Amino acid sequence: MAKVSIAMATYNGAKYIRAQLDSLYSQTIVPDEVVVCDDCSKDGTADVLEEYHQKYGLRYYVNESNLGVNKNFEKAIRLCSSSYIAICDQDDVWFPLKIEILLKKMMAVENGQPCVVSSKTIPFAGILNECCYEQVENDSVGAGHTLLRAGNVQGCTLMMNRKMIDLLKPFPASYKEVMMYDCYISFVAASCGIKYNIGQALMAYRRHDSNVLGKIHEKKPFMSRVVAKMRMLKYDRIFPSSRCYTLKYIYDEYRDVMHDDAKDIIQDVYEYCSRGLLKRMEIIASLNVYEKKEKLYHLVMELLMSMVPINKMSRG
Repeated sequence: MAKVSIAMATYNGAKYIRAQLDSLYSQTIVPDEVVVCDDCSKDGTADVLEEYHQKYGLRYYVNESNLGVNKNFEKAIRLCSSSYIAICDQDDVWFPLKIEILLKKMMAVENGQPCVVSSKTIPFAGILNECCYEQVENDSVGAGHTLLRAGNVQGCTLMMNRKMIDLLKPFPASYKEVMMYDCYISFVAASCGIKYNIGQALMAYRRHDSNVLGKIHEKKPFMSRVVAKMRMLKYDRIFPSSRCYTLKYIYDEYRDVMHDDAKDIIQDVYEYCSRGLLKRMEIIASLNVYEKKEKLYHLVMELLMSMVPINKMSRG
């Protein structure tokens, strides 16, 4: 059987990390190595890592200075030695078949190319009583299902092969200025290799205030949070301006090895974000990854929201 590494990034994760590590070492295919990079935790996380080092041989590294989430994950990934590397957060719970299902799918679809396989998750906030491999949606593959939807990029679900790691250039240093590491990996895979999305939930994703995404939202200025709340009651554009920026970043970095269909998709998103109402509606109508009902909804909402004053704020 092919060897599998787990790349984990930690920061003040002592409260929940044992449950996560126990779920890794209880997999039907136990990982050949678990590599952890700790970003200067102050809560005893390193003590827990030492405990699992002694018990299971877990490898961990404590950074001399804070790298931030993107660079910390990059360090952990590049320290892994196996042919296949799965990314792991510090506070979730993996169902026992997660590695086995991801690995089998990876070996079936990679076809000698850089490849990333993802899955869905089930959120939980307290005690998880039982495993539930829920089929959330159909499996999907192709650049559009990742670049256009951006709903198949959650880092803790990703497994990649060695060719994918070799393809990746240095990660963006700051998720605030460019994008999160998981979007970066997924967008590059969808643009230059294979990105396969399993529609089945293979893990439980812990939701709490200390999640990185929660912190990002928490640090937003007051008016930004107010506008965000208002947007929840209105129409959120099918492609926010941030998508145009992140995909342009991918295009600029990887255009020489990018699939033609990915280039076309990025061009569509760029035009959508920079052109007027009629062009936006034309682009929405042409997108094949959306069903007729979805297209109709977005077309109607584009038209209606073009007449609502809040629309200008919501398109920031």
